[in-house]
Amino acid sequence: MIMRTTQRGFTLLELVVAIGIFAIISALTYPTLIRSLTIAEGVEQQMVRMTELQKAFTIIGRDVEQMVNRDIRDSYGGNVTALVGSNSELEFTRQGWRNPAGWNRSVLQRVSYVIVEEQLIRQSWQVLDRSVDTETMAAPLVSGVKSFEVRYLAPTSSDWSEYWPPVSNNNAPVTLPKAVEIVLELNDWGRVVRLFRVVG
Repeated sequence: MIMRTTQRGFTLLELVVAIGIFAIISALTYPTLIRSLTIAEGVEQQMVRMTELQKAFTIIGRDVEQMVNRDIRDSYGGNVTALVGSNSELEFTRQGWRNPAGWNRSVLQRVSYVIVEEQLIRQSWQVLDRSVDTETMAAPLVSGVKSFEVRYLAPTSSDWSEYWPPVSNNNAPVTLPKAVEIVLELNDWGRVVRLFRVVG
């Protein structure tokens, strides 16, 4: 005796209903998915920005804390004080320049911080007393910088100055400030303020 079995599949109507339900669910969840991806991308961009700023301020803090009172000679033989600063530029001599290769050079280094095309740039030189052909090494630290402001705290008072040496120095011996305040105004985050003490 032969037994016949019948196999029943989906009807066209059932397929249409299933596809319709899937389309409705997809339409409801798609905006949430896009929003989640956008938030994740924004968080990643903020983390990258935070890392960039933290690295820059670590480098600046290391330089400022190792500032020393050592004058230099510029490219034309003129004397330049250990720290030359305005409210938008900072240049000074620092110690602690590591020399793992044992090269025949000083452990002191001249560095400066300037804004070039909305980038905070750290400049440095291989020698302290420069000549006309001394090469300037430049390393970009932070992008999207609208302005770079610097203030200097006097060593014997609580007075802040926008220039160093202070304009009212009256030929007094030039010393180092007690602290340096740096304000970066960023295109995306606004004003970021950091205060660094001068150990030397």
